[in-house]
Amino acid sequence: LGLWFLRHIERTRMLVFVVDGSSGTAAEDYRVLCDELQSYNPELLERPRVVALNKADIGRAELEADAPVVRVSALEGTGITELRSEIEKHIPKPAKPGPA
Repeated sequence: LGLWFLRHIERTRMLVFVVDGSSGTAAEDYRVLCDELQSYNPELLERPRVVALNKADIGRAELEADAPVVRVSALEGTGITELRSEIEKHIPKPAKPGPA
């Protein structure tokens, strides 16, 4: 994945994997990504994550993962609302201001 990129994602609170659903190797692609993270810093795999299975408009790949999987099509914009909902589950809500 590249050391620069791996150092960069160490600062994130959550990971979103985008996997090509038309490749025919989506499950293997996801496994390779997880193996790379495991080799670099196993703590990264303890963070919340979501898998966006992209190209749902042309791919029929199925993917079982240890994280929520959302079928999306960046081209058609389908699945984006569901992906956003999954991501928002892991983002802390801002505190409501109290009375002044």
